[in-house]
Amino acid sequence: MMFVPIGMAGDVMPVIDDEIVEVGEILRVEAGETYDFTELRIEGEVVVEGELFGQTIFVAPGGRLELNPGAVVTIADVEIDTSDDPHQMGNGILVAGELDVNGTEKTAYARLAEDAYANTSTLVFQNVPDDWEIGDVIAIADTRQLARQDLQYEPILNTSHPDRYRLRPKGGYWHETMQIVDIEGNLIRISEGLEHDHIGLAGNFPHVTNLTRDVLLRSENPDGTRGHLIGFQGAEMSIVGAQIDGFGRTTVDVLDSGQVTGGQIEHIGTNQVGRYAIHFHHVGTSGISEVRGTAINGSPKWGIGIHGTHFIDVTNNAVWQAVGAGIVTEDGNETGVVIEDNYAGASNGSGESIDGRKATPSEFAFEGAGIWLHGASQTVVRGNVSEGNAFSQYALFQFGDGSDPNKRLKVPKVVAAALSDPTQYEIYTQDTLRAHLQFAAFENNIAAGGKRGFDIWSLQTTNEFVGLTSWNTSEFAFADFYTSNAKLISDSSFFANPDINEGSVGISHQGAANRGDLDLSKVTVSGFAIGTILRPTGQKDAIVKSRLADVVFRDNDVGLLIKNGDGRHDTISVIDGIVDSIKLEWDLQQRSQLFRGDHSQRIVINGVDAYFEEQHPDYVVPNDKLFGYPGEGVTNQDLLDAGKRPTLGRLMPPDAFRPDWLLAGRLSHTSSVSPPIPEPTPEDRVEQLTFREFGTLAPTDVAFLTAGQIESIPNAYWFGTISAAARANLSLEQVQRLNVASRGTLHLLTEKQRQWLTFEQIRSVSFYDFPVLDENQIKLIHPVRFSDIPSAYWLSRIPAGVREQLTPPQVQNLMVDAAGMITYLTRTQISWLTEAQIQSLRYQNFVPLSSSQIKLLTPTQLASIPNQYWFSELSPQARAALEIDQVRNLQVSNPGIISLLTEMQILSLTETQIQTLHYADFRHLAESQVSALVNSQLESIPSYYWWTESFSEQSIVALSERGIQWLNDGVFVPRRLVASRF
Repeated sequence: MMFVPIGMAGDVMPVIDDEIVEVGEILRVEAGETYDFTELRIEGEVVVEGELFGQTIFVAPGGRLELNPGAVVTIADVEIDTSDDPHQMGNGILVAGELDVNGTEKTAYARLAEDAYANTSTLVFQNVPDDWEIGDVIAIADTRQLARQDLQYEPILNTSHPDRYRLRPKGGYWHETMQIVDIEGNLIRISEGLEHDHIGLAGNFPHVTNLTRDVLLRSENPDGTRGHLIGFQGAEMSIVGAQIDGFGRTTVDVLDSGQVTGGQIEHIGTNQVGRYAIHFHHVGTSGISEVRGTAINGSPKWGIGIHGTHFIDVTNNAVWQAVGAGIVTEDGNETGVVIEDNYAGASNGSGESIDGRKATPSEFAFEGAGIWLHGASQTVVRGNVSEGNAFSQYALFQFGDGSDPNKRLKVPKVVAAALSDPTQYEIYTQDTLRAHLQFAAFENNIAAGGKRGFDIWSLQTTNEFVGLTSWNTSEFAFADFYTSNAKLISDSSFFANPDINEGSVGISHQGAANRGDLDLSKVTVSGFAIGTILRPTGQKDAIVKSRLADVVFRDNDVGLLIKNGDGRHDTISVIDGIVDSIKLEWDLQQRSQLFRGDHSQRIVINGVDAYFEEQHPDYVVPNDKLFGYPGEGVTNQDLLDAGKRPTLGRLMPPDAFRPDWLLAGRLSHTSSVSPPIPEPTPEDRVEQLTFREFGTLAPTDVAFLTAGQIESIPNAYWFGTISAAARANLSLEQVQRLNVASRGTLHLLTEKQRQWLTFEQIRSVSFYDFPVLDENQIKLIHPVRFSDIPSAYWLSRIPAGVREQLTPPQVQNLMVDAAGMITYLTRTQISWLTEAQIQSLRYQNFVPLSSSQIKLLTPTQLASIPNQYWFSELSPQARAALEIDQVRNLQVSNPGIISLLTEMQILSLTETQIQTLHYADFRHLAESQVSALVNSQLESIPSYYWWTESFSEQSIVALSERGIQWLNDGVFVPRRLVASRF
């Protein structure tokens, strides 16, 4: 047996010494070269711009592997010899030294600006990143909110629960990949039309990720023995601009790892742990390691695994179809990890829930998640997009792995901390770790599709979640379980489709041992079956508070649902904002303290006691196995009269607070504790509203909106929450206070209201709204605004009669280099184009130019004309106007172009141009030009027909002596024709 220890926890690897780059040696693999090997051990330096092809690469301590743009590493499809490699470590890239991948970064994702429907081959983006290119492969995940009728049961195979079933979409997932064939402004044309619809919700649209980079790591056969990349303790790994295709061997099935004891193999596993697409395995605390601008396409379990590695930067990456989870922290003590601006999508999972294997050692992150964290130790999670993952888009699951509750975990105090020095780290067990560590930041993250958006378990510290967006989740948008201390959610929006919202919850704050406060500030929750559930439980004498400030709960079946808990505590809620309804719901499953103990439960809303119907004096306690069950047929009043504890310890008074009684969309109450609030006038009520609440206005109420309230509407989205009937009632004075610079606002006004716009408003309008301006208004737009029009599509949306009114300065600011834009201008408008505009045109747009304008085209533009068709599209007058320098840049090697030139233009061709001509164009040459033809051109003449078509006898006479010699040896030229020459 030929294996040696490597890494941590008894890992072993095969001895790699087939080929060795010694210390001090440098092996260079240049572009176009392929270096083949079986096993390559790097103790010196290997620099690659070509291809490495082989089974295993080991970068030894002190060794260095550098991969530059154009480099390819292919891991061969070779069966692993488990007698030498019982932990199946080989067949991949193993790094104990230095790995530098120096590829070119690309922006990981871009958001669509509108819905994308099946069969469309053009995608409209908010902004197309500058570094996306024609030929790039892009992908879009399935972000549908799936109703129950859209799902079907399938057996879960090869998991810890073979008798369970999972729900999968009927017809499969709607994930799609495609290739960019053209980019024009904010439009991308793709190789084939979409197979499915990709529809947004509430102003949110799906994102598209880019999977192409210029350094490629791949498996020769992703269906055979796949490669993997792993770094060990002390490694320095900088992975920038890599494209990693078909890497990773560990799957979402139950783990089954090899066992080696005392150098003896005891077991060969069938699903070895730790063989992921990228795996940082106890790399350390140096802060050097990073994965940046990289694309990982397809991994059977995890895309990026971070295990016992600290202060690592994971930024601007695209992780696509990593089946278990995209980006994972493994032990929970990983400290100072930065996870920022990444895209993680299309993880289909094993079909189990997040806690489906909680009792199984080391089993987690198999369910289908985007970003999955085992801890929150000063971790930054910011600016990420996680879409279309089957279970959770973001998961924090702070339970121990079940293998050893006393397992000691080191948490470094600083970057580059020595984990051998007890003064430089804190130490925790997995059970105590979660009570001490918190996020450095969790903000501006987007979740879409799947079952859950933000899935938080056992977070025991106070944390703030800022700027979250979730849409189209079918179960929970934000859920926390087994948590304590405050959860602060601010400036966030959670949306569901109200037409298919069965079982959906916006914010779920409930569950066993859930006893933390919940603060919501500037939060919108819309379209769910239940907007927010409050059911804290557990601790004796606790006071659990929820504060809802400046919230908007709308279009939910139930806005706020408050349930009883099973502990002895009070639930105190303070609500300021729109809450479409409040419901108190009794849950007998939470029964441990309902009829015993010395402390009652209270529900307090805005300082007023609220009661469950089950606290009514006449309520008969059901016959159930409740703790302290008082007896059959006994009412709450009977219990109180007997000196016993009624349900939750308190009776409902006759004039108890009714939580479903709302006043102008704001929570109010009637109660004996506080006098009823006088009903305000409609004007007073409307003046209290913020723009987030304008969606509740009746058509007659908008008249009471003040100028300041109108000016506070920040964008078209919030303006669109006002009903069409209410918007139509806005007065001239109100319309003239609107912020119409926000894209789409003008589309929401009536034609009459648009006539009221002021000069300043019109000058501020976005190009998106140009199509709804009339002939007089369009001329008022500042010329510079026309440079914002990104493509011909957006110019074409302006009605023809309105486009015709564009002024010379406006036309002269158009970006006419966009294909087809010039075709939407009149001849007069085309005549106004500046020299710079003309010299920015693509060849497809040369057609309408006049003879005087054609002379302004640069040699490079003329050289871009690809064939006779596009040259023939120019008018004869325009072609005839081409000057000698322009003609000498035409690609006359394209057959037929020369036939469209004038005699004088043909005479101006250079010898180099003549020597690129196709034989079919020889006939257009003057006799003086024939001698410039080279032998290879003459030899290309295929038949007697083309010979006689190409040359007159006078032209033959003009051939040079080397041409005559060739004719003497020729096959296709009749002897009589040759004889006439001699």
